[in-house]
Amino acid sequence: MSASAERAVLGALLADPLAFARVEPILDEQHFNTNLGRACWRGAGRLARAGTPIDFITLTAELERTGDLAALGGVLAVAELADGLADPANVEHYAGLVLNAATKRELSDVARWLADAAIRPEGGAEDLVGEAAARLTAIVGHRERGNAEKVASVAERVIRKIERRRNEGPEGLALGWPDLDRILAGGIEPGALAIVAARPGVGKSALLGGTALHACERGERVLFFSLEMPGEQVTQRLLATMTRIPLVNLRYGTLEADDWQRVAWAQDKLAGYRLAFDDTPALSTDQILARARRHALSQGLDLVVVDYLGKCSSRGTNRTEAVGAIARGLKDAARALNVPVIAAAQLSRLNVREDRAPTLSDLRDSGEIEQEADAVILMHPLSDGAGWRAVNVELAKHRNGPTGFCKLVFTGGIVRFSDYRGAPNGKPT
Repeated sequence: MSASAERAVLGALLADPLAFARVEPILDEQHFNTNLGRACWRGAGRLARAGTPIDFITLTAELERTGDLAALGGVLAVAELADGLADPANVEHYAGLVLNAATKRELSDVARWLADAAIRPEGGAEDLVGEAAARLTAIVGHRERGNAEKVASVAERVIRKIERRRNEGPEGLALGWPDLDRILAGGIEPGALAIVAARPGVGKSALLGGTALHACERGERVLFFSLEMPGEQVTQRLLATMTRIPLVNLRYGTLEADDWQRVAWAQDKLAGYRLAFDDTPALSTDQILARARRHALSQGLDLVVVDYLGKCSSRGTNRTEAVGAIARGLKDAARALNVPVIAAAQLSRLNVREDRAPTLSDLRDSGEIEQEADAVILMHPLSDGAGWRAVNVELAKHRNGPTGFCKLVFTGGIVRFSDYRGAPNGKPT
């Protein structure tokens, strides 16, 4: 079937001058399984780019010019493509058969590679899972290379989304703080990468944890990659956030009777949340994508949180290259999963000495974080109160909307961000 479909496609190229333009978005040279098919496809592509009509005469002349014709069997080998020619009007259908066969060959190659790699003693299973996922994702990319759409179809889909937003509100994932979500125009859209950046101790992990809790309260499904802290420690911090019991009391177990009631209430709430932790250290972005894809298939997925970007592993000759690769990997994961990915990142410690508000240029180790991110949120501490701190939150980059500022209040003892109300020296709510 594969050979006959390839012959049908190539024969159609010789019979219909427009056939190549119709199937070029669907197929590539690698999809053909014979030297003849690959050479004819390359030759047809060169003719098309030169504006030369494609037919038997022009194609054989092009193959002769490049020295391919004799190796393929001469003029007769090309002439045989027209024998018993199927209807050129069905060339897209034939191209689909060729693509289907090529995809199966690629899948078979991956299966053989995986079977061989799995019995080798060296290497870990997680690395194999990540590499297999990457290879399968590449196959999907090969299949989707030709999915070009007319602008009329795209516009129709966009208009439907606008109408849905008018009736149902923004479709982005809200972080849970009204002032910040207002700047974000409703939240982080599916497929987007958002970076939360600050110096150590300002509250990056607390903001990510609060975002996860707010999402769970709305019934959304969250996968939290905690690369810096074990899941138990993150959960302890979430308990402090939910119960408003100081974290130090939870750590030492110095709780009053009503504190235990609040802990029991929070435990019941957490049991109903669709929140999962993966605290495996030093995961690569390929492993994060593979695990998130597996979680999405088994549990469903609405949000991925990564705390933090600097703890991901990556290949690179230096730290700047490595961090850039991590940022690209997280962005690719967001698009592949079609969910928001929110990750924490460090700012340069230069700000400690300068005591100034951070800028995008302070993103530590790599400007590619800024380039890959759809939104960058910078946090900077302002005035302190009794046990709390006002924090300036700047949406410094927003690919799909405006930028701006707002204030939140961070109560470090209970690891909780809340909305800012009143003057800096007033009591937060």
